[in-house]
Amino acid sequence: MNRLSKILFIFIGVVIFVILIGFGGFWYTPQSPPPHPAQTPGFSYKEISPDLPRPIRNYLQSAVGDSLPVIETAVVWGTARFKLPGLLPIWMPVRWKSYYIPGKAFLREMEITWYGLTFLEGKDSYIDGTGKLIIGDEVTSGPGIDQGQVLALRGEMAFTPSNLALDTTITWRAVDDTTMWMIFPFNEPSDSLQLTFNSETHLIENFTAQRYKETDAMTGWRIECIDWDEFHTMKIPSKISVTWEDEGKPWAYFTIEGVEYNVDVSDAIPD
Repeated sequence: MNRLSKILFIFIGVVIFVILIGFGGFWYTPQSPPPHPAQTPGFSYKEISPDLPRPIRNYLQSAVGDSLPVIETAVVWGTARFKLPGLLPIWMPVRWKSYYIPGKAFLREMEITWYGLTFLEGKDSYIDGTGKLIIGDEVTSGPGIDQGQVLALRGEMAFTPSNLALDTTITWRAVDDTTMWMIFPFNEPSDSLQLTFNSETHLIENFTAQRYKETDAMTGWRIECIDWDEFHTMKIPSKISVTWEDEGKPWAYFTIEGVEYNVDVSDAIPD
């Protein structure tokens, strides 16, 4: 091997090494955000209404028991992986923290990381009837974003299970013994999510809906509840996936590391 060939060989090796090191940072799972500083106070409770459809009553008894903890606010945090659009299977590691007034508003703060270091921040929210998606300095909003963020807000009520019974704006319509439509005010005059429950555990298997993927076209959208865990005596999803039906595979996975209820969220969601 002559000198030029050796130099070229070394150069190619260095380039490959740098590329591998660069991509390796996206395989590094970041630490979750630290626990929320305020802790859950004691709950007050309400009874499960006998007028609720059986699948919802079965779910609530499995998730929370015979009485419903009253949940006014929630803070949920953990880690996630988002798949970049395109042919390359690049998954972006994320840490996130969400603030909720269940059924009314939410704000999620996200940090995309590289070897655990934050290199891009984002937020998505639905506050005062307006949805937003912010990545870096780019802000996306409009009717399609509003609709998508409302669906996310309602689907993530699985983190506050009592509110699926106590939220008086929700109407339930049965499909069969394990499937229900959740209908809620929005979009002249309502929108909806379909819930499917496991026939044995009675816990939620998935939420599905038609959601705007582009500004003028709706696509099937699904939240899958993969695992469940107990937080503050309630069973909530501890891992979920999010899928666009036309893609066939999840583009995001969320892992829930911690939850606090009935704490002050006014710094994130103004009164």
